[in-house]
Amino acid sequence: MELFTLRRKKDGALPEVDFTSNGEGDFCHSVEVSLWFTKPRHLDSLWIVPKEDIAERAKTSTEWYNACWDTPNHSEKVEDLEVVNVKDLLTK
Repeated sequence: MELFTLRRKKDGALPEVDFTSNGEGDFCHSVEVSLWFTKPRHLDSLWIVPKEDIAERAKTSTEWYNACWDTPNHSEKVEDLEVVNVKDLLTK
């Protein structure tokens, strides 16, 4: 199985995933998925997806209210990110 993630080109930082909930709202309940580019402390917090095209689309950040696993929110510019195969990260 192939797995993909994003990498920031300038320093090789990888996306850690963070979940934020608006709690028990009266009108609606939502969960925001955000990516923070850093040197991950734990591989279990690394954002990974099963298809390269999902990672490619995720280079463009989504508004917080629409952010989900396949279309997360982040503060990076599209041109600063690249899609990488997780297998390539583990073999280096």
